[in-house]
Amino acid sequence: MRNKKVFLPEYDEVEELRDDHDYLNTSGESFYLLTKNKKKGLATKNENQILANQYDSIQVLPQMAWYHNEQERCFIVTKNSKMGVVMSGDRVCIPIVYDEIEDVYDLHDGGVFEQHFFLVTKNNKKGVLNTKNEVEIPIVYENLINAGFDGDPYCDEDNLYYVIEENGKQGMIDRKNNVLIPAIYDRVGENGGFEMIPIGNYLYIKVMKDEQFGLYNMQKEMVLPAVYDRIEALKIKRCRNCEPALMVSKNQKTGVVNLNNQVILPVIYDKVGYLPIEIGYKTGHYFFVAKYQKKGFLDIHGEPIIPIIYDRLKVIGSEDGDLVKFLALKDGKKQEMIIKVTESDWPK
Repeated sequence: MRNKKVFLPEYDEVEELRDDHDYLNTSGESFYLLTKNKKKGLATKNENQILANQYDSIQVLPQMAWYHNEQERCFIVTKNSKMGVVMSGDRVCIPIVYDEIEDVYDLHDGGVFEQHFFLVTKNNKKGVLNTKNEVEIPIVYENLINAGFDGDPYCDEDNLYYVIEENGKQGMIDRKNNVLIPAIYDRVGENGGFEMIPIGNYLYIKVMKDEQFGLYNMQKEMVLPAVYDRIEALKIKRCRNCEPALMVSKNQKTGVVNLNNQVILPVIYDKVGYLPIEIGYKTGHYFFVAKYQKKGFLDIHGEPIIPIIYDRLKVIGSEDGDLVKFLALKDGKKQEMIIKVTESDWPK
């Protein structure tokens, strides 16, 4: 909640910033945004001026940061259409020469914020600076999109990732400007925005080139080349020692591969549906497939359990033990079939 409250008559306007923890200073007092002759400054309730009235705008950042061995608060300020970062007493952290500045990340240790990082823009190029005005990422990129924390066990928990743009192509770097994905793709991410895809216990990044999709892991390795029309993770149920698997499509055909791009089902089917069948403590892993308008049922190795010759095929129930009943339709004639469920692991 923000209220206007005039307590210093020489100012045109005083705005109290309170009831929002982000705006509290180190002593727990409220900040007051002071306006005089259209210029803004900042003070505390006891009228201690923190920032002089010389700025067009002031943004109070919520966390503390280290500046010359002292823990203080940062302020993003605008002056004469340029932006910078200052501390109390108008001490300059980042010179007021940038077209845009965004607070993107705080490196912390044990709950104590040690360093701010700022995404800056100058002459249509973007980079990242810290509060000491040191370059973390050079100001050379056409675009930097903050991709957030990774959560991947292979990566530093304090790392941050950015989608970059160079010469109209996208790639990905970490906070230290190490390249994870080269800037050769039309898009890095999913559905027009950045998204890391959980597959098994790890995270992966989808890339697109010439309308084809591929996949990278967080170890800078290309898992799948960008040759597929669609990539989708299979949600495998009750499988011991299972390797993650992916449903992939190419040229309107569908198949299944693993994370080494090794084929589980060849990409030759019109449709593929994964079907885990659970009977007691057993789980069999199977696929419904369609090809040339005919349907069949395959095991985990792609071997036909029910040949691909039927117009319709569905599970209608289970028998005693580990038997499953199917109803098939071919040339207008119905047929019931029973198969035995075999517990199986994914091929490696």
